Amino acid sequence: MLALACAGLATASVLQGPRIQGAQVNVAQAVVAPTALRVVFDEAVAPVAAADVSVTPRVPVTVQNDRDVVLVTFGAALRYDTTYTVTIAGVRAAAGGVQVDVSHRIRTPAFQPTWLQRAPSGDRILTATPGGDQVTLFTGARIQDYLVLDSAAVLVLTLDDSGATEASIVATDGSGNAEQLTLPGDAPGRIDVLERVGTDVLYTFSSLDDDSSSDLPVFDDTLFRLDLSGTHISDEVAGLDGKPLSVDGVIPVPGGTDAFVHTRSEDVLRYQPTGSDPPTLVAKYQELTALTGDGRLSVKDAFGWLAYSLADGSESRLEPAPLASGETPFVADVIPLSDGRQIERAVVPKGDYSAFDSFIAIDDGSRSAPLYRMPDGGGSIIDYSVTPNGQYLVAEVSPGGDSFESSDGYATGDRPRDVQTIVIDVGSGEVAAQWPGSHPRW
Repeated sequence: MLALACAGLATASVLQGPRIQGAQVNVAQAVVAPTALRVVFDEAVAPVAAADVSVTPRVPVTVQNDRDVVLVTFGAALRYDTTYTVTIAGVRAAAGGVQVDVSHRIRTPAFQPTWLQRAPSGDRILTATPGGDQVTLFTGARIQDYLVLDSAAVLVLTLDDSGATEASIVATDGSGNAEQLTLPGDAPGRIDVLERVGTDVLYTFSSLDDDSSSDLPVFDDTLFRLDLSGTHISDEVAGLDGKPLSVDGVIPVPGGTDAFVHTRSEDVLRYQPTGSDPPTLVAKYQELTALTGDGRLSVKDAFGWLAYSLADGSESRLEPAPLASGETPFVADVIPLSDGRQIERAVVPKGDYSAFDSFIAIDDGSRSAPLYRMPDGGGSIIDYSVTPNGQYLVAEVSPGGDSFESSDGYATGDRPRDVQTIVIDVGSGEVAAQWPGSHPRW
């Protein structure tokens, strides 16, 4: 009887074809970097090719097979708040039988940035999805900057009365639990650059003038590493020559454990904090501003902006295309997108150069067009960045204009008192969200 039952099951499998037993994908990772969907079948299947797999909305894929597992790797980061259907056509058991089409749906999370809102009554770190309710993660006095570590903790930088930085890891549950971090040198100093890289924090530290610390080490935008999974002690990062690095920028690899570092001597370095090796030299450029999803760095030399390919070291000049009016804008900085377009902070002078029209433009190589400009034509665009999947442009703007008189007075990381964070959908140009505050992160 048992033999007959087993034979019946085998016959059913041949007639019905393989079925999906389970599927796993890290959707939080999928919106920041290419990741993989692991599809497990109820039996070993015949080889599946990339041509057999389609994704709606369309995403290029590569495919690997291992008996009952098919690994579908997406060729690009997925969009936020989107349902994807992955269809595998003509799946057949390794032992033969009928071919079947199977599919699996993936729902990605909504975009949920955080930002800092400063006020005399207390500074707040907030989070929200576009159109959703705002949630306060932490409230404190004179918050300079922050990093969200996980759902329960935030690393917060605050400023004391002298303008020196103090750092703490604080709970977001309102309990008041906090760990004061020891900063380098045992003397007052200032953190400027602050980034999360995997399970590490990279930051730059500069000593403040203080007569009481004249015999202590002096730091000047020196790069340090803080291991979040270890003792929380900061270690100085040595450069190619074994000496301390003076750094003006750190760009983490989205979803990765390494980062690109730009030094004041114009070296572009690649550094993996979790390893024991020192940073490696990638290239030399005057500035480094962004990393694209397809592995290019936005860099600047004496002649302007370029995209530097990490794959082969090739360069392509990022020249601005003319507007519909025929004018070619001046660009302050450029962020290339994976689809070949680029986003630019653009300026066009009025006829007599008595005033300037400034905006953020989208450039397809043949024509530039405004993607975002201040509603009344005035004000200032302070800073902007693009999400790793290229879906959203996030800008800090000041309707009243960025000036010394309008500053909130913070010694480090100051902003105009009317600063706002704007989220713009790159595809439609629509403003998806707008909040009072600055220092957006995600």
